[in-house]
Amino acid sequence: MRIAVGGLFDPAKRWKIESHPANLDQTLGFYGLGPGIYFDWPVFGPSSARGTAGMAADGMLSPWFYIGGVGVVYGVPAYGELNTASLCLGDYESFKKATLDPYVAMRSAYYESRAETVENSRARNNARKVASVPFAQGGD
Repeated sequence: MRIAVGGLFDPAKRWKIESHPANLDQTLGFYGLGPGIYFDWPVFGPSSARGTAGMAADGMLSPWFYIGGVGVVYGVPAYGELNTASLCLGDYESFKKATLDPYVAMRSAYYESRAETVENSRARNNARKVASVPFAQGGD
């Protein structure tokens, strides 16, 4: 997230600070916590134990939590998920036709997607560490 000062200038851009959106699920995975059991929530879609805990904690950190309470904090993302699903109506039907067991295929795809996201975070962090290490000064 970038921070601007009164809308006048953006110090993060000046100091070349990049934003990397992440949620608590990704952060906990980055630090080595496994995903746990798989859930398929009715409105929110696929998740894991780690993802569900992350969703709850992210909800409490959302400004919607303080404006309208629990109904709004989970209602706004649920609306977004339903809206996205309504724009992709045929995708799930074609997914079901392409697999023998849609539940197992969805679980596998979810776990692979989250693992890739965590691995991308690790790679980005390692690249940042390598870039910040000063080169050794040669000497005799």
